[in-house]
Amino acid sequence: MAFTIGVATFIGLCTIVRWNDWNYGYDLGIFSQVVYNVPRGFVDRPEFGTHFHYHFSPILALLWPLVALFKSPLVLQWSAIVLISAATPMLYLLFRPYADERTCTWIALCSLFNPFLYSQAFNEFHELCFLPVLAIVLLWALDRERWIAAGIAAMLLFCVREDAAITGIAALLTITLVAGVSGRSTTTRRRGLLLAEPPHARKIMWLSLFLAAAGSAIVGGYFLYVNAYLGGWEPTTFYHYAFATTPFGVIVALFLRPMQAWPTLVTLGRAGYLVEALVCTLFLPLRSRWFILSIPGLAIVLLANSIGVWRIGAQYALLWLPWLMVAFGEAAIRLAPEKRGRWFLGVAGVLALIALIGNPLHLGTYLRPSYDDLADARRALAKVGNVALSTHDEWQTHISISDPLANSVLSPSSQWFVYANDYPNRRFQKIIKPELERMVKIEEIRVFARYGQVVIYRRVAVAKSL
Repeated sequence: MAFTIGVATFIGLCTIVRWNDWNYGYDLGIFSQVVYNVPRGFVDRPEFGTHFHYHFSPILALLWPLVALFKSPLVLQWSAIVLISAATPMLYLLFRPYADERTCTWIALCSLFNPFLYSQAFNEFHELCFLPVLAIVLLWALDRERWIAAGIAAMLLFCVREDAAITGIAALLTITLVAGVSGRSTTTRRRGLLLAEPPHARKIMWLSLFLAAAGSAIVGGYFLYVNAYLGGWEPTTFYHYAFATTPFGVIVALFLRPMQAWPTLVTLGRAGYLVEALVCTLFLPLRSRWFILSIPGLAIVLLANSIGVWRIGAQYALLWLPWLMVAFGEAAIRLAPEKRGRWFLGVAGVLALIALIGNPLHLGTYLRPSYDDLADARRALAKVGNVALSTHDEWQTHISISDPLANSVLSPSSQWFVYANDYPNRRFQKIIKPELERMVKIEEIRVFARYGQVVIYRRVAVAKSL
């Protein structure tokens, strides 16, 4: 627990520095507006409507009271730290009846310092931060036969995100199968669900099956709704290939069109990601029957067409990571006591090496100002005030709640535009800046004021005096 608090405190302090340097980007701005606008349908400006067009995440409503009270995106970042950090004490509690305190502490510490996990406490907030602790609480509740707690954890998990719900459904179906097989066993000594010998196998089997069915109904209902009323599920673009255009289509193509699918999907980048995921645990989860729980999440990540999905530090790792942590712990407690110490020291050595040479926190990048003259940026944004405006990602994030009409997209609905000519961003210099110059040239917008290199533009049709 002390290590968890220490890591959380360190990341929390780094978060304050990063926030004051205006170095949080696009995603935090989106989620700040989504959570702040929970009573108005989870809407935000960058996504041009409700977040449900992208993801089914009603669990974000739990954070609305905090955001409404403090009116700061920083609340979400601190929430992410708490949620991510809470997963490791729960992992300790999950395994405590099965192993001594020292072993359980090592399991928790190896998970806490896994770069795929702690990086998400510093990464921009995403709803997937809820998944690790909920997944482990669900397994804990089933293992301890806390049926009401299991039901609550499962329902909350299904509300994190539709892909997270799919991993939970797959886990529950696996538990149903394990409990069903165990229920037919003549073994009189029942050591617990994690060792595939639950004392009341039938109860766990039927409850897991019921919860999986409920989750399937929720996810199925969401996809019916988003296709009927919101124009389709936007993330399907991550699965557009020449041989398929949907996640299910990609899976089918692996078997029906293997000559097209496999050469496209089997790449060094994906293989490297998988090796990174396993080397952080010295491949120990492969010895556990529960490794199967991580396969759906790994498939969701590895079948995507974007390299941004399968890279260390990306939030998508949370789809498979909690299940892999459980597999790691189960494999560890099955080791002979005299071998555990060597395995744990080996894992600790690998994690220390990664932290030294490839730390996904990228503190050197994020703990410095996103722009050299933030004073000019503050003056320009204060001059415009609470209006429909477009600005840089990091700047929009900083004002996303105080100006709910602010957008990080060069939107046709924006009437005001605040940009720095010398902003150190390749996309801005190559795409947005030339477009602003074109709009000025055709007199669609005009320069309203300048603060150093920061320029305020207004749409010509706007007749507002500031």
